[in-house]
Amino acid sequence: MVENTEYERFTVLYFETTGDAYDYCQHDDTIKNGDILVVKDEGVVGFAGTWPVAITTLHGNFHVVAPGYVILNTIKDVTETSLELARMIADGYGFQTR
Repeated sequence: MVENTEYERFTVLYFETTGDAYDYCQHDDTIKNGDILVVKDEGVVGFAGTWPVAITTLHGNFHVVAPGYVILNTIKDVTETSLELARMIADGYGFQTR
């Protein structure tokens, strides 16, 4: 069996609250646009950016993409592959995605 390393280039960060994740996005230079943010206790998965955006139905303190907009065009450095990974993470926890 061949190991799939397609997702290794993406950073996945876990936080206790969406508020903490949001704050870190604003003040921690090690968090990059497009990093995947996971807040298990709130049922939220999203992407880092100046304004973090959730891909899950629950969004906590994260923003949501307005109807008619596509997340790939909203957050810099989000790719189809990183979106696929974020959805897989959400699905793995049983979180509903948008």
